[in-house]
Amino acid sequence: MPDDYTPDRTESVMRLGCGGAFGLLLAAFLMLLEPFSDKSASIGFVVVFALVCALLAWRFGDRFWHWVKELFSSWSWF
Repeated sequence: MPDDYTPDRTESVMRLGCGGAFGLLLAAFLMLLEPFSDKSASIGFVVVFALVCALLAWRFGDRFWHWVKELFSSWSWF
């Protein structure tokens, strides 16, 4: 996409929703691997992680998903 591309409202909502859903799923998976002892810390981690993923997906769009793909492809266990 060109650098001057501005997404419309529907695409922006889709970016936020997909990024947030991805963040929730990934945070939940990470919590299964290494849970916190405090329940409120766990909930805070999941919410903040999902929010960060949603905002990154909204701001960077396809570049965010490319970064995610590159990150996961560099892990030998995945």
